[in-house]
Amino acid sequence: MRATGDPDISNDIDIDEGIETTVSDEEEEVSGDEDFDPAAKRRKQQRSRRYFALKKHQLHASLREELRDLKRFMTAPLVLDRQGGPIEKTTWKSLRQSVLQYGGYLSREAAPAHRVPIASLRRLSIYRDLDRYVAYLMFLIEVRRTLPSSSLLHVSHGATVLKFPSRADAFPNKNFDDIREVCFLRQLRKQLKKLAKRYDTRTTSDQLEAMQRWIHWPEVCQVTERLYNHYQLLEEQSLERCIALRDFLVIAIY
Repeated sequence: MRATGDPDISNDIDIDEGIETTVSDEEEEVSGDEDFDPAAKRRKQQRSRRYFALKKHQLHASLREELRDLKRFMTAPLVLDRQGGPIEKTTWKSLRQSVLQYGGYLSREAAPAHRVPIASLRRLSIYRDLDRYVAYLMFLIEVRRTLPSSSLLHVSHGATVLKFPSRADAFPNKNFDDIREVCFLRQLRKQLKKLAKRYDTRTTSDQLEAMQRWIHWPEVCQVTERLYNHYQLLEEQSLERCIALRDFLVIAIY
């Protein structure tokens, strides 16, 4: 049983909308003893999924302009060479964050052979270098311990971004199947799906239990039984009995 926890496109296309300017949720969780241990705090921040992403003030003017063009390309209602419908605003935010993370990786986390200075990150065509992108995926899986199922999103974003610098070379109505780099990323996506079946062995209940959002059925039965017994013991037509009945029904029906 899962427990609860608590179309129009704007004329002002602004890539800064939604770019993180504060610490992420993972970084905000640093507290307690870690406040007095700089090394522990640094490790906590490095585990954050946005730790190595580029910040807006670090973007080269050329890359900033290309991101604006990419947003128009992906979100405008009609685009001649897009070969598909527009994406939602939330999808764009996720896509943009993926671009910023890849840029941060290339400038700070990549091996020397693949590293690119921030000042040289000026074009989205950097996605055409598939050796660098494969190294990035391996970094996510092996260093950051990202599950293959989670890495699938990065590959999907990479293939989407590649459509923009490749749009002039793509044949109409082929869904970019004639673009080599896009096809290679789709091939990587298939490989990650197979890896996901091997690595992602936990069931949905195990994952929810790890997040403290799962209650096993015997526990549900025990709770409902206690609530019902408590309801039966209370005085009839009393406010307490009504509240007890409400609590019992909420849990039992859910």
